[in-house]
Formats: sequence, C-alpha cells, structure tokens
Amino acid sequence: MGAHILYKRISLLITAKRAVGYFVRWEQRGLRKMHYYLVVRFHAQDGKEYEFVGEPSASSKRERKQYSIFYPADNPKAAMIHSFIAYWLSPLVFFILAAGSGFAALKQ
Repeated sequence: MGAHILYKRISLLITAKRAVGYFVRWEQRGLRKMHYYLVVRFHAQDGKEYEFVGEPSASSKRERKQYSIFYPADNPKAAMIHSFIAYWLSPLVFFILAAGSGFAALKQ
C-alpha cells in the first residue's frame, strides 16, 4: 500500500501542473471533534477556475492567503495542496508500519 501511494505521489510530482491557490473559506466536519477543512480556489491551465476541499487542519484554523497547488493535467478536480506533511506523510507511515511488522516477524 505504501509503495503504491509513493508511486502515485512521485508520478504526480513529476507530471503535475502547478498553480497558485487562494483561500476561500473553512468547512467544518466531524462527529465528536470538529475539524476544519480548507477550501481553496485556483485557475488551471485550461483557463477554468476550480475549487476543492483540502486536508483537515486539525482542530484549529490556520490559513494563508496563497497555497502551492499540484493537480493532474487531465483532472484538475483532483488537486491537492503541496506541503510536506500532506504529500509525504501517508506513504511514510505505511513504510514505517511495514518496516515494524517486518522487524517483528524477523524477531520471531
């Protein structure tokens, strides 16, 4: 799973179009604890304007006016904010879990 996510992230990094996104609003979601989701708008190279909901920003509202956006050229609706944590954390977590499992299996 981690290798698959890493492959997709690296291929997106290589082939993605880049744009500058702008803060639009916050969306609140959650059952027990509310999380704030950043809504960003950007202009793609096809001349159209797109809006998407980014990753949750924990339980606090931290915003900037501009965001670096990556999106697949054939699907601007699949855009994501380019930040180290949002982009690389999930493959890293899967690799750590796999390494831990492998280490535990070797110990037995």
